[in-house]
Amino acid sequence: MVYSMGTGSKGELGHGTVCSEQEPRLVEHLRPIKVVQVACGAWHSVALTDGGEVYVWGWNKCGQLGDSCEPNEIIDIPFLLDLDDCVIQIHAVGHATFLRCSSNSTLAFGKADLI
Repeated sequence: MVYSMGTGSKGELGHGTVCSEQEPRLVEHLRPIKVVQVACGAWHSVALTDGGEVYVWGWNKCGQLGDSCEPNEIIDIPFLLDLDDCVIQIHAVGHATFLRCSSNSTLAFGKADLI
C-alpha cells in the first residue's frame, strides 16, 4: 500500500485534492494495486506496479507525467500511463520522470535540461 503526506498543493499526494496532509494517508486509488516502487519529483509522484505498469500524478509543469496529460495540468489521483513496454525501474527528479524498461530502453519525460 502507498501512503503520502506533506504538501499537496499540486495534487502530488494522490488523494483527489490539492490539500496538504499532516499525517500519512492511504492513496486509495492504489489500494488494490501491488506497488513495488515509488518515486517523487518536485510536484509529481510515480508508482511502479509488480506487473511493470506505471502510475503518475501531480503537476505536469514540464511534461513529466507523460504524453497523455496536458502541459501544466494537475492530475490529483494516480493515472495509468499507456506504455508499450514493461517498466522495471522508475526515477523522478525535479520536473522529470525516467522509466527503465525490460527491453533495456529508457523513457524520459519532462524538463529538457534533466533529460
